[in-house]
Amino acid sequence: MKIKSVADIKESSWNLENTPSMLARTMFYYIQSVGFFDCNIGYITDRSDYDTMLLVYTVNGEGILQYQDQTYRIGKGQVFIIDCLAHHLYGTADSGSWEFRWIHFNGSESRNYITQILKNSGPVFNVDKDSCIPEYMNKILTMMDTKDKRMDILASKLIVEILTELLLKSCGTDSMQESHIPESIQRAVNIIEKNHTEPMNLDKLSSILCVSKYHLSRLFKKHTGYSPYEYFIKQRMNHAKDLLKSTELSIGEISRDVGFESTSHFIKLFHQHEKITPLKFRAFWR
Repeated sequence: MKIKSVADIKESSWNLENTPSMLARTMFYYIQSVGFFDCNIGYITDRSDYDTMLLVYTVNGEGILQYQDQTYRIGKGQVFIIDCLAHHLYGTADSGSWEFRWIHFNGSESRNYITQILKNSGPVFNVDKDSCIPEYMNKILTMMDTKDKRMDILASKLIVEILTELLLKSCGTDSMQESHIPESIQRAVNIIEKNHTEPMNLDKLSSILCVSKYHLSRLFKKHTGYSPYEYFIKQRMNHAKDLLKSTELSIGEISRDVGFESTSHFIKLFHQHEKITPLKFRAFWR
């Protein structure tokens, strides 16, 4: 690790450490440290194998991030989020100054969130004017500074909100409202929902819509979060659960009614999705 010299960081900078309770470590997303740095051009951090997640929001100036064999310039109003187990380097850009707020956190599903965010789009995001991120980072920093006794619980809630916004952004979906769904994808959704008891595959669906199956598959996943096949099975499972709760039909009859030719295949898929058998699911509603 390269250590930062005092000259690299201006006097207005500060940071606070947090030692979370055992309860926080086992239940919550928890804060490890927070701070604000106002840095000169010599500032740099170069490290790896640090078991923490890092969220950085640029207030002014410009920084550089090197992560996963990519280099990014981080300007005012942008954030980056990384898993610090992997090698990373960040520092002031050649413009000469960089002011940023930062939070190191961990716990719960932190690493899984970041793994998915990075898989979807990478570590750097623009922060929109209606984004919750700057406000929630400020709240966390303020709670740390004032030693708010509720911090473990409230900070966990705020971290989830921040991670959720970044995950939605990484999927190409606006954090405040659902992005516009193309007409072809809306038609595909309607066809699947109305015909989920009938045989259907990607070739047939793309033929009905007169679009490439590869284009359809990519757009469908982008706008619904499911592949066409996953969405098709989702509709069958929803129908099956409704029949299990509201009728006395046998498992075989339900399997056929929702479109499965094989009862054993239906039971297998049901267990994969619900982690229980259809009969066990029915018993919970009787």
